[in-house]
Amino acid sequence: MLCVGLAAGCAGLAPGRAGSGVIQMNPGSAVELGVSARATDMVRRSVQNRGCAQTDEITPTILEMTPDFSPRPNYVASGGVRERWIARGCSRDFVFQVEFWANGRGGTNIKFDDTLAR
Repeated sequence: MLCVGLAAGCAGLAPGRAGSGVIQMNPGSAVELGVSARATDMVRRSVQNRGCAQTDEITPTILEMTPDFSPRPNYVASGGVRERWIARGCSRDFVFQVEFWANGRGGTNIKFDDTLAR
């Protein structure tokens, strides 16, 4: 298991609230692209380490979300979410569990489990 902290980006309001900016979401994921980009890089590197040079697509699915989960541009403001990411490459599927949690200091902790990808 690998845990990475991301520094806070610009603060904003949650999607759907008055005055909120547009948050670019990763389709199928609860977090926006600024946060998921780091996890995407981690998944691609793990796939490469397993002998597959090309990741064709990554499909995230939300498994569990805390009731207080609140995504913001570039970080998670409160709560957390656990997702399954399936990376497709070299005619194989690589399965990962990725968690995003607010760290309480304006950043996001990412827990990345690649043991499912074997």
